[in-house]
Amino acid sequence: MEKNHNSRFPNSYGVSYFADGEIVWAKMKQYPWWPATVLSRKVTGKEGNKKLSFIVEFMGEPREQGEITLFRLRQFTSPSTLYQRFSSNAKDPHV
Repeated sequence: MEKNHNSRFPNSYGVSYFADGEIVWAKMKQYPWWPATVLSRKVTGKEGNKKLSFIVEFMGEPREQGEITLFRLRQFTSPSTLYQRFSSNAKDPHV
């Protein structure tokens, strides 16, 4: 899948951007990390206080959508890699 290079958003987790259609790990409160597809981006707020979030569709049945902040998205990796990387990150307020 070709990525739209006009939609780059820097992120403190080592990912330069999440493009529409990209598969990611997404985290909603009280749910485990789950694979999802990025559907679109949403920018809210006024100049100097803008917030970026992503509309994602979670994989599985039933298909559900959610609005996720950039800090609750990770580049897609295998499930074991995700567990190893973030299991020791329990003090992260964004997890």
